[in-house]
Parts: sequence; structure tokens; C-alpha cells
Amino acid sequence: GHMLNSDTLINAVKCLKKGGTGRLVIVTDNSWYARLICKTILKVMEKEKYVVSSELIPDKRLRLLETFKGTARDTKVHLYVGTPTDSIGYLRPEKGDETSGSSYFDKLWRTGAGSHSEQ
Repeated sequence: GHMLNSDTLINAVKCLKKGGTGRLVIVTDNSWYARLICKTILKVMEKEKYVVSSELIPDKRLRLLETFKGTARDTKVHLYVGTPTDSIGYLRPEKGDETSGSSYFDKLWRTGAGSHSEQ
């Protein structure tokens, strides 16, 4: 299994605004895992009778790689490729400020751990 399993996804959707609006952003440097997450989101949300419809992100720094469509009308999940940006809510630390954006994943990114990943 993986961290973003059915229970986790259902609980995340319950945290969205009334009517299922809001934003769920998942960042990974592994394209195989990203595709698995997209497919899992569709499968779980359709089983739970939630409509999932990704919004297009108008940011030229991110490229739409693939759109996964569900069986329900307008159910889709977009997969983007690119470096996380402020358009998805990611705030990059100020240059030289090692205390900002110092999550586990920020530290990995700064050490170049994501550079080996496939795109």
C-alpha cells in the first residue's frame, strides 16, 4: 500500500469546503507514483459517490502531463509536471533562509534528492 490510500483520501475530501470545492495538491518526484495516486483518487471518489474535478492551473511553469477521466460525468484529475510554485500554494523559502520551507521534503529537494526522478 501507499500513504495516500482510500481512507486518507476520503478524509481529505471531507476536509474540503461544502460541495466538495477546495484544493488537494499532492507533490511527488515519482511519475509512476503520481499516476497511481491519480487513478486511486478517481476510483475511491467514484466508489464514495464524490465528484472530483481538477481545475486547470494557469501557470506556464507547470505543464499538464495527463488527464485521468472517471466514469462519472466531469470527473477528472489533472497531473502536472514542474517545480512546485506559488500557484499551487507552495511558498519557496527566501534565498539564504534555511528556516523557511524546511519540511522534510524541502530539505530533500535542496540536497538534490529529487534530481534522480523520472519526469
